[in-house]
Amino acid sequence: PLHLLCVRLIPVLPQGVEESQDSAGLDDRHGWEEAFRGVWRVQNLAQTQETVQWLVEQLDGPGRLTQATCDRIGAILSHADARLLGPHESRLMQCRGMDGACRKVVREKLRLLPVAGEACWEELERLCQRHKDDRDSGQFDFRRARLLVEAISREGDRHADRVLSVLAQKIDDFKGDPLAWLEIFVAQ
Repeated sequence: PLHLLCVRLIPVLPQGVEESQDSAGLDDRHGWEEAFRGVWRVQNLAQTQETVQWLVEQLDGPGRLTQATCDRIGAILSHADARLLGPHESRLMQCRGMDGACRKVVREKLRLLPVAGEACWEELERLCQRHKDDRDSGQFDFRRARLLVEAISREGDRHADRVLSVLAQKIDDFKGDPLAWLEIFVAQ
């Protein structure tokens, strides 16, 4: 399954970068650029405490990385589980290589760590209610909704009945019905 692939792939990323630099005789900068060029392919893969620590060390290390590489590493970190980011909070918030957008996502994830799933669920419902009449999706705060869903999912199947209840409801008119938004996120 995909999860097993993710767990096996991400931890070998540091080794792959170092081996490609050694075998190809690349300097650090070129090796890094190549290793993180397709970051969108790996940013959603499962992280481990070791890979998060390694990424933070690279991002906050000596100034050998280009801003593009720092942005790519920041994107991977901003997709990591908040519980893995927690031990690195102060370093990430002060890290010179972390851009503002990634720092904001990490900060929001960490703020949601102590918040109960029920409170996150209620905020998600309010968010969907507030945007029920939006004419297009450009007005909806997808990032916040995804962060709330991530926080809710940390409680495992505690909200499974509620999710199934939302998904079982029929939406007759997508305009003006907050369920139209809510079902998008509870299905995640």
